[in-house]
Amino acid sequence: MHVELIELDCGDYYCNSTQHGHLPGKYSTEESFNRLIDIAGEARKANSEVFVVWYWGIYSPFAALHGDVIF
Repeated sequence: MHVELIELDCGDYYCNSTQHGHLPGKYSTEESFNRLIDIAGEARKANSEVFVVWYWGIYSPFAALHGDVIF
């Protein structure tokens, strides 16, 4: 399969537990963003020219370091 564009969405979900190896509350969203960055990285490994669109819920300009556009 040849993929030329992927769109990744994210919600503002957070976890208050301190048992999962991450900071609790609003800081727990870092882990979900790290997983999205991993997915984008794997897509780039499969096709170095894939266009990565960060969509709903991804507002940080730092996401642009790992994708092509923030919509």
